[in-house]
Amino acid sequence: MSDQSTKAPVVGRDVCRHLTDFDDDLDEFRDNLSFFCDAVIAMLQVDAGVDPATWGGAKATSEQMKRQLEELRAHSGRLRATLLVELATHH
Repeated sequence: MSDQSTKAPVVGRDVCRHLTDFDDDLDEFRDNLSFFCDAVIAMLQVDAGVDPATWGGAKATSEQMKRQLEELRAHSGRLRATLLVELATHH
């Protein structure tokens, strides 16, 4: 019969490593999405043929996507902190 207490830290380290990789990927995605959203809004501002409602909708959607991504990033950070506390208390 195996001792579960010796396996938990290894699993925790693996989860922590995967979460760190996810955070890195999320940061890169956030940067790319922010650039894209800003670029689309800039292009719509320059194009005089864009209906104001369309421009307003695109801007609102862009801002909403950025907020949602920041919320995901914050949630990921809280998960990482919780995991680190759990790992520290089980050593």
